[in-house]
Amino acid sequence: MSVTTEHALVRLVAVFAIACAMVGLSVLMHEGGHGLLFRSRRLSTAVGFFGGLPVLISVTAYHSLHQRHHAEEGTSWDPDGIEHVAPQGFPLIAVYVLTLLVGAYLYLPHLAVRGWQLGRAPVRRRILYEYALIVATHGLAWALLPADTMLWLWLFPLLIAVQLTNIRSLAEHGLTTSGNAFTAS
Repeated sequence: MSVTTEHALVRLVAVFAIACAMVGLSVLMHEGGHGLLFRSRRLSTAVGFFGGLPVLISVTAYHSLHQRHHAEEGTSWDPDGIEHVAPQGFPLIAVYVLTLLVGAYLYLPHLAVRGWQLGRAPVRRRILYEYALIVATHGLAWALLPADTMLWLWLFPLLIAVQLTNIRSLAEHGLTTSGNAFTAS
């Protein structure tokens, strides 16, 4: 099975559509991590895991770190608080640009490590188990499918999804304080 089309526009539209679906799956993972998808927490977490699988995120690691975000939101201890990383002016603008360019690439390993650090033993075991499943699933896909299929149906869309996530992250976790030159408030 391989992806074939001679029309570049068709490929680009398809890649962008898959990228948008990946962003949607990461939102599903977020909601599953909060236990909001179903009455059953286990079912919500399971669906959240499958939402995080294509975007390389352990729902348990995400939930472990994300709890800290909700507990510390708006403070300098908020792990998602972009505006507390640097002082106002050029240093903060540099952080905004860095977030737009590579934010999610830096966040993925941070999420795994910090989620692990914040978790207790059972959470740590689930994080390891989920990342092992993610690696095994992607390894199997790369072993069984042609490389061009994986590139066009997973890697290229993932790279676009990451950039869309960087934009969303900056809008949600930066540019939000009053008095910020970019927020007009």
